[in-house]
Amino acid sequence: MIRLKQVTIKNFRNFQGEYEFDFTKNITIFLGDNGNGKSSIFDAIQWCITGKIDRFGENSAESWRNILINKDSNDCSVEILFSNELKLKRSVSRNSNITVSCQDGDDRVVRGEGKVKDCLNSAFVNSQNNNFDFQEALKSSLLAQDQVLNFIASDTPTQRYNVLSSILGMEEIAKIKQNLETVRRIIEKKVNEEDRIEKQITEEIENQKLKLETKHDIANINIEIAN
Repeated sequence: MIRLKQVTIKNFRNFQGEYEFDFTKNITIFLGDNGNGKSSIFDAIQWCITGKIDRFGENSAESWRNILINKDSNDCSVEILFSNELKLKRSVSRNSNITVSCQDGDDRVVRGEGKVKDCLNSAFVNSQNNNFDFQEALKSSLLAQDQVLNFIASDTPTQRYNVLSSILGMEEIAKIKQNLETVRRIIEKKVNEEDRIEKQITEEIENQKLKLETKHDIANINIEIAN
């Protein structure tokens, strides 16, 4: 699975100056007060990969500049390094259009939305439609604040398990596990039934043997009496 390795943010929204975030650990947690830029990290990653930020919807080019660029800066950029050494960079200034580039592990660079999309598709091939699935990539590496709150607010272990399954995309695995458990119970019931039948047969055989032995003993007694 290809994962985020490093994210570099420069003058993006709340962040004035350049900041580098390391994602090489299995879990990365962003903790801070409201307005400190936690959501902006998510925004930066989504914008760098897709050129959009879902929570802001559609906006004009000028509005996007005001949304993206730190209020005290003239330009901004986001650069993502993936675990396969693919490097993606998106940038914009107050007097120029958005530019995007993609550099692979062999230092080959392509620029422009179309070529970068092809670069991403070849790196993040989706078996169903051959397109890069951003949402799946995001879920594999990032855990949003509302998902954390849902997990913490869960009252029972079952609820926490359900929230965690949703976060990790494990619903299908849970269904398969449930189906396997159902099959296991059916097989177990059948085996128990066969054991019960086998026990009945064994008991019946023993009863028949006992009856034969009894008849044999009676026959021997009759022979002795006759003699």
